[in-house]
Amino acid sequence: MSKMSLKIKIPFSCGVEYKGRMYLSALDRNELFQYDWKNNKMQYIASFEKEDDKEYLYRTAVLYQNEAWFIPNQADNIAIVNLDTYEIQYIPLQYNWINDVVLLKCASAGIYREHYLYVVPYDIDALSLINMQTNTFCPY
Repeated sequence: MSKMSLKIKIPFSCGVEYKGRMYLSALDRNELFQYDWKNNKMQYIASFEKEDDKEYLYRTAVLYQNEAWFIPNQADNIAIVNLDTYEIQYIPLQYNWINDVVLLKCASAGIYREHYLYVVPYDIDALSLINMQTNTFCPY
């Protein structure tokens, strides 16, 4: 008997590279995957358990030390994945909707002054600045 290999096409929304591997958030499911460049292998890592299973949970991701910070698009929390242990922490977004015509949470995000994450909202009342060393959240 020959071995059959199962192939599934999974679109991804965002990810980071760490130690020769990509860590990717699936676009149409609530899952995190790892792609190993060297071995050309993809594997399931974990589900984002604090989020509902819906499309396009995360808009972008940034790497900070050994952590991937996944920034919400439809998700309610920033997901922080320790890439050595795969433990996931969550930071809830703190906001009030200004206009609920578009249900996207964040327009963009990035790292500021080496350890601050800024999150620019979309139809939300507060710009967020997070100290990535302490995980403290400061809405503006």
